[in-house]
Amino acid sequence: MERGKGIAGLIQQDCFDLIRVQFPEVKVLRYTRSGYLAPEALAKFRLICKQEILPLCFELEEIRPKLDSAISQLKTCGAEWEDPILLQASDVQRVFLNPNVVGGVLPGKTIVQDCAAYRPLQSNLEILLKKNLIWLADGKEEPRVLSLGANPYRIPMGADYKRFSVNIFGKHFPGARNQFLAQLQRGIGTLQGSLYCVMSLEPCLWQQMHSFCQSSLGLHQERDFEGQMVLEKDMSTGRRAQSHKGGGFKPHPDDEILPLRFELEEIRPKLDSAISQLKTCGEEWEDPILLQASDVQRVFLNPNVVGGVLPGKTIVQDCAPYRPLQSNLEILLKKNLIWLADGKEEPRVLSLGATPYRIPMGAEFNRLNIDIFGKHFPCARNQFLAQLQRGIGTLQGSLYCVMSLEPCLWQQMYLFCQSSLGLHQERDFEGQMVLENDMSTGRRAQSHKGGGFKPHPDDVSA
Repeated sequence: MERGKGIAGLIQQDCFDLIRVQFPEVKVLRYTRSGYLAPEALAKFRLICKQEILPLCFELEEIRPKLDSAISQLKTCGAEWEDPILLQASDVQRVFLNPNVVGGVLPGKTIVQDCAAYRPLQSNLEILLKKNLIWLADGKEEPRVLSLGANPYRIPMGADYKRFSVNIFGKHFPGARNQFLAQLQRGIGTLQGSLYCVMSLEPCLWQQMHSFCQSSLGLHQERDFEGQMVLEKDMSTGRRAQSHKGGGFKPHPDDEILPLRFELEEIRPKLDSAISQLKTCGEEWEDPILLQASDVQRVFLNPNVVGGVLPGKTIVQDCAPYRPLQSNLEILLKKNLIWLADGKEEPRVLSLGATPYRIPMGAEFNRLNIDIFGKHFPCARNQFLAQLQRGIGTLQGSLYCVMSLEPCLWQQMYLFCQSSLGLHQERDFEGQMVLENDMSTGRRAQSHKGGGFKPHPDDVSA
């Protein structure tokens, strides 16, 4: 399977979607990638920095005397040894928010702690201070080198095996070497067994540090890493861009997304009033038909519906695309959806409404997904109102409603929601695409929200 298309990628994307919903003020996403990235893949991101990784593996009982001996020898020879300074919580903010440190020591003006990238902000430092890290520096005023050491934790590499991460910032080798030794000495404490130590540092220091570990500690690189990059993209672009060229995904027609957020007690009278007014004025109001299980297969497998109503001959339910097959309809029928149509024979519009479910946006917050198929606005509007009325039932609290519909209907639906229900778009989506590829490529058909990425600069992390 292609990297980024597996279960971990889906979980990551769901996390991104949750962040977009719960923290709309978050505009930029930063994360790390190890190994080689092809230029065309790298061009989709802003490259903030790079760092090299030096992984070391050793027995703790064997390393202790070597570590003490190396430090003692450096102190005796005066080889630019200075005891690293342990920063207290009160020092951390002053040192890590110093503009000279941010611009001259931190790689890409970024704090990288065990593969997680943080901007040097007070709120992020407060998060890191809760992690019980070892914060070292070669000075409190204008340091040249800083480092973070994490608490060792158990890993499944063998009996009594632990992992220890050390992140070093700065390009002065003696300071970096001294802090690595001090971090190792403090980190291992009275631990027993084996240690897998992962050190990240500036690329220009990697060879010197590797040679020092070999000659003074008798350590060897555990395995080869190709470095680590801190990448950045805008949150507003939604899901990752995919290739639409030969050998890539085949795009199907797009859907637009209209997200709405409201208090249920306030929307009920507005909803009843809007439906009543449409019925009174005779503005092409027809009560949508609730399809029973026996109707669903006949309607959704009708060739005219498949070719003329379903977008790209696809049923999209809450971002998941299904081909109109009997087996897929049986799966969907188990989901307790609300299936509506404007007719059972040759419908112009169909819709699916999911059961609302709780989301962590606040107390008593539920999410309702409505997928509308077809390009006839009055029927789409009627089914949206009916889905909303059926979906909210006796729910209390707040609702986050996400509606997908044909692009040609988006503006009309948005204006209707504003004028008749007093609702406004909760946030901006850049639409949703259903993409497809052959299984032989290791990819799957999936829905895809948002646009692409913007390219950017570069640096290093490990």
